[in-house]
Amino acid sequence: MKLPRYSPQPLAESPPGPGRKSWVSSLPRPSLRVAMYTRQDLMRTLGLSYRQLRERLDALAAADGLLDGQVRKGARGRWEYSPAVLEMLKELDQLATTFGMDLRQAAQEVAGKVKGNAQGNGDGKEVKLDSKGVNQAAGELEALRVRVEALERENALLREELGRVWKLVEDIRALPAPRRPWWKWFARWRQSMEQ
Repeated sequence: MKLPRYSPQPLAESPPGPGRKSWVSSLPRPSLRVAMYTRQDLMRTLGLSYRQLRERLDALAAADGLLDGQVRKGARGRWEYSPAVLEMLKELDQLATTFGMDLRQAAQEVAGKVKGNAQGNGDGKEVKLDSKGVNQAAGELEALRVRVEALERENALLREELGRVWKLVEDIRALPAPRRPWWKWFARWRQSMEQ
């Protein structure tokens, strides 16, 4: 029985050069589908109990329809919340703890910020984002975040590989010079062949 020949795989590809693409382009492209959060996900992320989370969600829901288009019923009847809701909850907690506001006042402040940001972008141009636009923007942001993380990993691998190459270069430089050049051996061999 003949065993297949073992060929070790390199840990990382060689760095991209002329005519070679980066390996990051071969990674699967993340879809723009937005990850939705369940109540359990929100509780775990924010470190809140079920009751605390429910109080905060009720305060946000009461503030000028802030959760309109941000909540949907998912699989098995679970309520799912968009990433924008997570950000609003973080802002709500920050306002409530920093300034000592109650949840309703903090929710009104968050609503003012969200409505103010949704109406204008600082350029004097009006911008209106519906829930579909917010979800798409959040999805694009997540896709960009994944891409940046992949590029950072590639940079780290390339830095490690470059460090190994420079170590090898230094080791080669540290070697003693040969006693005689190799071509002198070749010249002697050639002379012996001609005789």
